[in-house]
Amino acid sequence: MAVVPIVAGLSYRQGIFRFAYPSRAEFPVRGIDVSHHQGRIDWTRVAQNETRFVYIKASEGGDWLDPLYTANIVGPQATNMRVGAYHFFTLCSPGNLQARNFQAVATTAHDLPPAIDLEYVGNCAARPSRQEFEKELGDFIRIVRAELGAEPILYTMEDFFSDYLEGGRFSSAPLWVRDIFFGMSWPPSAEHVLFRQFANNGRVVGIAGPVDLNHFIGSPEAFERAFPRRQ
Repeated sequence: MAVVPIVAGLSYRQGIFRFAYPSRAEFPVRGIDVSHHQGRIDWTRVAQNETRFVYIKASEGGDWLDPLYTANIVGPQATNMRVGAYHFFTLCSPGNLQARNFQAVATTAHDLPPAIDLEYVGNCAARPSRQEFEKELGDFIRIVRAELGAEPILYTMEDFFSDYLEGGRFSSAPLWVRDIFFGMSWPPSAEHVLFRQFANNGRVVGIAGPVDLNHFIGSPEAFERAFPRRQ
């Protein structure tokens, strides 16, 4: 019997099994998010897998830049995929410093609004008060909004949302939620949710290892209206 959890774990890591299988009829617009962890990507092959959009990691904190951001941004721009950049927001660095770091590489607006990754996983040990957090995130958003002319989307998880976003200054901000278990069980208000990350072990032709899978909340027509391709 000890073999069963081992096989299950391997199956999950290989993408053979996952917890969430959202209906393609209900959520046909699919996408991925990537960083240097995915290595070099064959974007032409990725675009042939009904992948309509991609978010690419640009930066983290106040001083780290993803070494593959430039290559990853250029690749999908030659396809019909919509492209966006995201920043991993740390809890131990000033928001204005992080915004400048993000803009060191994400210098132009893309098809998708910039996204801010807000989560505890991989973050520093600091846990500022909600007031302190709102001030720093507000500084980040103000600078990015002014520079890129777009309202950032907040990527987050249930625990982080509950601690820092729900009922506060950013409770009505556009959201990209992570919910990889069965149906969407926790998003606070469907009207504010634009994207859902439903798997972290997906397999996509053109990418060597596992990749996060996402879908847009809405129809293909709504997606085209919301995110027209920039010329």
